[in-house]
Amino acid sequence: MPLHVPWDAEDLELFFHYLSSLCSGLGLGDKGLWKDRVPRLAFRRHGVLRLILAVSALHLARQEPHRRHPLEERAEVHFTIGLRRTTDILPSLDAENCAELYESSILVCICSFAKRPRPGNLLLVAEGSEVSWWKLFKGVRIAIETFGIPTLFSDELGPMPSDVAGGQPDDGPHGHGHSVDLKMVEWEDALGRLCALISTCRNERQREACQSASNMLMWCFQETYGSTTSPKPAVDAKFNTVMAWLYCLPDDFIGYMCGKEPIPLIILAHFTVLLNNLDSVWFMNGWSSHVLRGVTETLEPAWNEWLKWPTLQIEQSREVVMRTGSCMDSEMII
Repeated sequence: MPLHVPWDAEDLELFFHYLSSLCSGLGLGDKGLWKDRVPRLAFRRHGVLRLILAVSALHLARQEPHRRHPLEERAEVHFTIGLRRTTDILPSLDAENCAELYESSILVCICSFAKRPRPGNLLLVAEGSEVSWWKLFKGVRIAIETFGIPTLFSDELGPMPSDVAGGQPDDGPHGHGHSVDLKMVEWEDALGRLCALISTCRNERQREACQSASNMLMWCFQETYGSTTSPKPAVDAKFNTVMAWLYCLPDDFIGYMCGKEPIPLIILAHFTVLLNNLDSVWFMNGWSSHVLRGVTETLEPAWNEWLKWPTLQIEQSREVVMRTGSCMDSEMII
């Protein structure tokens, strides 16, 4: 597919849909970022613009099911071009293009999730290989560690005068929870048993990778639910807390998942309990159940005992949603 496909009236419709219906839900603490500053960056960096149109097409396809197929086809065209342009940045990453990589990677992640779960896709790996968005996610990690957040949020992404005048610090695009009623989870015993399982791993390198992943997972559960001695008054489900686990995963851990090693997959299954808190988000809907089901199908039946706890938590969460009448929220803040 060529890197340039001419714009047309349908693309203008998608951009209008992004501005009028979609961007307002992408950053409650900083409405100007996704409505004003990211589009301004996109006019100079067309890879970002392509990905904006791809996300918008996928979102519109959910709202207008009778147009689903042509919209998803158009989304795929824009996504392919945007992904290629973004991937091309990685070898020449610098202070000038790191903001483009950062925003493009977020949009690639949203597109990848919004395409709906596919057989064999376990969020991070699919058919024994890393998924495309994970490779970009690692690039974002490098960009942040190399150039720092102040460099990323400068130039086009820098605060507009109205943002500064408000005098209120922004939480950024990732710092907000959502309002759907969520079930409180008692997680400490389950993750304690998981740590005991990890200690039995004979491969020292794999054991260390799994310990790193489980330590971060416990931090995420602590931030979301609190603890037995200091419980949260309400579930504090934030997108950035869930994504923090993915952000901090060691590369070795992903490699063991590609190799379908049981313990890393069981850790992933426990992560789906956190992921399930985002099930009301339009592009995350269905992923937690899909990943847990995929892990169950991948592992031998002898490991099923280790999947009972996450399975029970997700089933009980579904009951809470049905009882309270909560519905999918297409405007979840990322």
